[in-house]
Amino acid sequence: MRAVIVLCIAGTIGSLPAAASELTTYTVRAQAQAGTYAATGTIEAVRAGTLASQVSGRVIEVRVRNGDDVKLGQPLMEIEVGEADDAAIATRAAADGAAARLISAQADFERAQQLRAQDYISVAAIQRAEAALRSTQADARASEALAKAARTRAAWHTVTAPYAGHVTDLW
Repeated sequence: MRAVIVLCIAGTIGSLPAAASELTTYTVRAQAQAGTYAATGTIEAVRAGTLASQVSGRVIEVRVRNGDDVKLGQPLMEIEVGEADDAAIATRAAADGAAARLISAQADFERAQQLRAQDYISVAAIQRAEAALRSTQADARASEALAKAARTRAAWHTVTAPYAGHVTDLW
């Protein structure tokens, strides 16, 4: 099932009034007037959009209804996370493991530098320790990037309002 939420904003591009009492109102009344003037116009929202999730899945909660006002960043709909949440947890654990290996590789390299300064190990040994450190640094950066991407994908299961507005149609 795919749900789409349509938000329309009427008014200025800035923030919406907090209460109806802040809205500008005009009183319209009939009165006799010499001559006539007829005009046709259209009222349009300053910004309107159709929202849809970036992922497919079972909608588990719709938090808004037609006619609701929404704030910027307000959660509108939840889609079952399932595997995306598990992937985020797994990649976070892998990134934590890579960070621990990086600490160990850094300590090994520092020890190798001290031993090399005392001429206890060869130049080749210090080069191997440095290569291991650089490799572990790269692995840690890659693991962190994967964890961040997995968290982002898991977050796509919550559809949020991209701006403040008014829900005009919910299909």
